[in-house]
Amino acid sequence: MSRRESRWQAGQSRLRARLEACEKERLDALERVHRLEADRVRMMGQLKEAANSADRRPKTIRVKVLYFKSPIYPYMFD
Repeated sequence: MSRRESRWQAGQSRLRARLEACEKERLDALERVHRLEADRVRMMGQLKEAANSADRRPKTIRVKVLYFKSPIYPYMFD
């Protein structure tokens, strides 16, 4: 095998290795995209469920009680 052919084959080998590495990165990225999409769908469902449960919950009215400093206050509940 000539020097030119050996260089050619070495170059092809490097390209094949790089192609395999790129293919692995692509598959990893696709897997991550699918996982993130599944997480997004799951979280949207949880958000919708939480919003629905908040709508079904009875509305409570909160009243703030104010205490006044007055001489009558201690006798109000006797």
